[in-house]
Amino acid sequence: RMKHYGWRHPLVALNWQENGFLFHHMGNRKQAEICFKEALKIFEEVLSHDHVLIATCYYHLGMIHEEEASWREGIRCFEIALRIRQSKFNHRRSTWADIE
Repeated sequence: RMKHYGWRHPLVALNWQENGFLFHHMGNRKQAEICFKEALKIFEEVLSHDHVLIATCYYHLGMIHEEEASWREGIRCFEIALRIRQSKFNHRRSTWADIE
């Protein structure tokens, strides 16, 4: 996808994120962290600051940091993910806003 879309495209970021999921599932936290950070860089450049895909990257980075006992960094990532998720919650209807 990088050849077709270029380096800074949401679909390329989704590929990085998917690779992060796979590496994390296989137990390779170091490679998973690299993938999530690459995805995050792209998402932060091309999406709104409160996009759910950004929250997803921060959440998974938080999981990695928690597993490595990097508590402060893990908490920081979880707090960012939570803040974004809460901004997408419709309190009147008790439902999640549509992902845009």
